[in-house]
Amino acid sequence: MFALCLAVTARAQKDSSADLDDFKAAWGDFNREGRYAEFVEYARPWFCRASDGADTSAFVYSGITLSMAFLSLDEPDSVRKYLDAVSPCLHSETEPRILLTYNFIRGTYSLKREYNYPKALDFYQKCYEIAAQSEDTDNSIAALLNIVHIYYVRSDSRALGQARLAYRLSCQKGTDELAVCMANTAMGEMLYLSGSLDSALCYSRNALEIAEKTDYVSIYSDLHLLLADIYASMWRDGGKGDSSLVLAERHYGLAIDNSAYAETGTRSMLYLHYGLLAENTGDTSKAVELYRKGLDVSLNRGNLEFRRELYRRIADLSYQEGNHEDALDFYKSYAFLLDSVASQSKEFQFDSLLLANQNMEHREELNLKEIALLRANRSSLVIASALAIVLLVAVSVWILYRRQKNMYRVLFERYRNYSARVEAASETSRPSSSQADKEIFLKLEEKMKNGKLYRMKDISVDKASEILGTNRTYLSKSVNKWAGMSFPAYVNSYRIREATSVISDPERDVPMKVLADELGFNSLSVFYKVFQKETGLTPSRYRKENDLSSVGGEDL
Repeated sequence: MFALCLAVTARAQKDSSADLDDFKAAWGDFNREGRYAEFVEYARPWFCRASDGADTSAFVYSGITLSMAFLSLDEPDSVRKYLDAVSPCLHSETEPRILLTYNFIRGTYSLKREYNYPKALDFYQKCYEIAAQSEDTDNSIAALLNIVHIYYVRSDSRALGQARLAYRLSCQKGTDELAVCMANTAMGEMLYLSGSLDSALCYSRNALEIAEKTDYVSIYSDLHLLLADIYASMWRDGGKGDSSLVLAERHYGLAIDNSAYAETGTRSMLYLHYGLLAENTGDTSKAVELYRKGLDVSLNRGNLEFRRELYRRIADLSYQEGNHEDALDFYKSYAFLLDSVASQSKEFQFDSLLLANQNMEHREELNLKEIALLRANRSSLVIASALAIVLLVAVSVWILYRRQKNMYRVLFERYRNYSARVEAASETSRPSSSQADKEIFLKLEEKMKNGKLYRMKDISVDKASEILGTNRTYLSKSVNKWAGMSFPAYVNSYRIREATSVISDPERDVPMKVLADELGFNSLSVFYKVFQKETGLTPSRYRKENDLSSVGGEDL
């Protein structure tokens, strides 16, 4: 988790004790360089002396900074110990920066240890209110970044407004360089999620340049991870070619090289995202290795961030590789974690449904083995119990099977109806030609429908703009406006529409590899991924649902 607080790292307040000023300066140096273990050794004697004396300011300040250090070291018991010690000394007259830091620690603790996003957001919002009321620009930016980053790790771009506010504040004269770095980071994160990759890249590069100039090594890994994610997304969109893949790999490597200074959440997210890229390139073994490293980090540090997704990715890949027993074990761990945090976040209900469908086959295999074992026992009591279990399992499996069948049917009908509406709208809702961007979009539509432009393997917004005799900016804006999606998504929608048409035709028995190649996909794995993203079903499942729909029945 890229959570930062400037409250006690800069601009030490004037104090009657010169020693306390020295302590504040020392904390600033240790914090900037990520040397938290060394700071603990330095600060503990300070805290003990302050607790024995009457210097409340020194006691609170040293306790708060020790909590911050232990938070970065992922030692939650120590965090609670020092927070509980200083809490009785906090009141409305306490220095705003101390109150701000206290709320920051509570928010980050809620996120790391309790997996409680709403609670963390509440504490971070308090941080922002305290900073804003005291006209503390630097810490207002820090609080906004923490809010933005919660949305970022959830792949939610709705905090773009907070990111823009942070950036506007950073443009004020006299703003701390680290605060400027954080503001650029916030913009980079939200623009990346919004799909504005070039702009995201610009802000993220600025953030890294400032971090390197100020030697703020503790955030190097976070920034290299963000840059890697941006380049990986560019590669997936197909707009920058293989150079984006090379740069993504390079920055993931740099993020790992600097991960010793990073927080546990950042390291877990790093291995998860790098693993996803490895999956996209078809390197399954590397993906599993990266996911397992991320899981080890999460388990060893007791951090819940990203653990669910790491379990699920390992389980899915294990099943694909035929390691069904390993897959079942990881699905069970995923389910257990899901249940343990579900009471705090209702968003996990849908994930539970996905889990029930994804590992239905694994549970069925396990149940059948248990039934076979029971039948082998000659005891009449065991036989009777076995019969009862057989009935229970049969009913359970049937219910799960029906749920899965219903889900497949709903996904199939939803995509088929959507595709029909798109085709109808395309034929009946042609925009007038009074504006240039409408003309560009109409030309592109004509090339897509009649010229099958989407079948080109090297099709990109640059290539298409060259064919249409316009520039990439106009074309990109036209597609965004009239199609409501990015250019790569627009191309893929045409590809998958033709794919479903071919798959649905009983007279055409085209091998999937051939079909993927004809439609312009560079590999079968990419075709499968895009097809499932568009329709919610694999190609083979889509064909089966189409066959069932044609005869009006179900394969019970």
